[in-house]
This record gives sequence, structure tokens and C-alpha cells, in this order.
Amino acid sequence: MQGGRLRPCIAALAAASLVLWSGQALAGSEPDPDTGDNNLGTAGGLRYSVDSEALNLDNHGYARAVAGCGPDDWHVVGGGEKISGPTAKHRMPSSTTPYDWYDGDAVPEDGFSASGYGESEGKLKSFAICRAEPVPDYPGGTVPDSPGSVRSFQQDCDPGDKVLGGGGLIGTSESFQSKSFPVDGADSNDKADDAWAIRVYDTVGGIGGMTLRAICDDADPAYRDETDKAAKHDSAGATANCPAGTHVAGGGAAMNGPGEKVHLAGSYPIDDGDSGSHPDDGWKASAFNGTSDQHKLTAYAICLG
Repeated sequence: MQGGRLRPCIAALAAASLVLWSGQALAGSEPDPDTGDNNLGTAGGLRYSVDSEALNLDNHGYARAVAGCGPDDWHVVGGGEKISGPTAKHRMPSSTTPYDWYDGDAVPEDGFSASGYGESEGKLKSFAICRAEPVPDYPGGTVPDSPGSVRSFQQDCDPGDKVLGGGGLIGTSESFQSKSFPVDGADSNDKADDAWAIRVYDTVGGIGGMTLRAICDDADPAYRDETDKAAKHDSAGATANCPAGTHVAGGGAAMNGPGEKVHLAGSYPIDDGDSGSHPDDGWKASAFNGTSDQHKLTAYAICLG
């Protein structure tokens, strides 16, 4: 894993999101993140929403969905993606990232955008988890080109801040993610609370447009993780549950193994069947192992109470 801080680069981020994103709308026609959303309600001061788009089988099975935060005084703290329909082998998330709409600023606080691919009829869902004041920080920028197709990078939070969520964008067609998750930095503890990291397979050999964002503030979240093992040429699923009295604010997933042969299939908040119907209880990760060896999948839940 490469380390280091990505300096914010708003102009480059805008160029990447408007020019390099496969299957997207033209500049000036970015979707309102709240149009067509299903507001799943609030719990513990967090608002949950979901947006859904059909996979386009005429465009490599591609879809993109953007879930919004609703009122202007709500700000995204985390988000995820779920693809339904294709088997795990053919569910391939390509981007999950906080989203800025045309609202007079350049802060990606307005929702959460996700995209991906599937080789049979199905839908892609993007989940946004939002909070009123305070506004988190969103450090990030463009990721440097890589000498190879498997690209990894991490974005640090400022000292004293904790990571609540994050995500990355890889703009080239049929590129995919194998990791998007919170990580530990160079502090005195071993919690995965200091940065956000991603790993992608880039179909153009390391020069595709790629960005990375972390979502950080001075909250004191609880971090939970759970693992599952994927047998050779098989799928895996893992669920990390929040502690009692807390609510999931963000989460991630990491599939070990060679980044060109393993990939995530989903990473999203869940409801565990309690008395509420909000997906606030934990985080679900799924992945596919395309190798002849066993590899590990880890789901991460970031919880506030």
C-alpha cells in the first residue's frame, strides 16, 4: 500500500468526474442527487437514502446512481453500493465517492455516487448516509499514474480527526475495485480510524483518471470489522455489526489477493431486523475470488452513538 497525503485538487477532480467517468452525463447535466431517491428515514441523527438505476446491457452492463442528502443543511458522512441481479462474479463496483452537485461550492457534501457493472439484467443502488452540523472535512484529490494496472493509494485525515467514510473514482471503462476501506495510520493505536484507502484494477494500465476522498471529523466513532474466506473461484460475504446504541455512519470492504483477479461485489449499510427499518445496524461486504487460492474478505463498520 502506498502512503502519503493527497493534496486537494478541486479542478483536477472536476475534470476527472466530468471527462473520464464512463457512461456519465455531459458537463452541465450532472444529476440532482435527490431526484428519484427513497428516503429511508433517520436514526441517531443520521439520514439514510438510496437511489437505484438499471444496469445498461447496451453499455457493458454499466450503471451509475447518486443518492442525496436532502435538505441543504445535511452533509454526507458515508455511503455504499449494492448491485443486484448478476452473480457475484459479474457484480463489479467501479466507483464509490462523496458527491458535489451544482450548489455554489466545490465541497462533495451533497450525496454519494456509485457506479459499476453487471453482465445480466439487474440494478445498482447507491446509499447516502448524511448528518446535519458539523460539516465534515473531505480531503482528497487526484491519484498519480501508476506503472501497472493495479493501483493503490490512501488519503489521510488531518491529525486529531477520525475517518467516517470515503471512496474513490476510477474513470476507465470496466475498471473495478477490490478494496475501499478505513485504515490505521502512524499514530499510537491500531484502530482503522486515520485514513481511507482504495485499490482498483485500471483497464488502461495505470493512467486512467483516478481520484480519492476521505470523510473526516473530530467525532469518536466505534470501528468494527469481520472477515470471511472466499474459496477458489468463489464468492464471499462478511457483515460487521455496530455496537448496541450506535448507528452505522460509514463502512468499507477489502478483498485480499491479486488486484487483477479479485474484486468487490458490494459494500453497503444494512438493517439487522430490529424494531427500526433503517439500514443503521452494520455493514455488509461481498466479493468474488477469481484465483485458484483462498483469500480473505473484510467488512468494516464505522458507527456513531
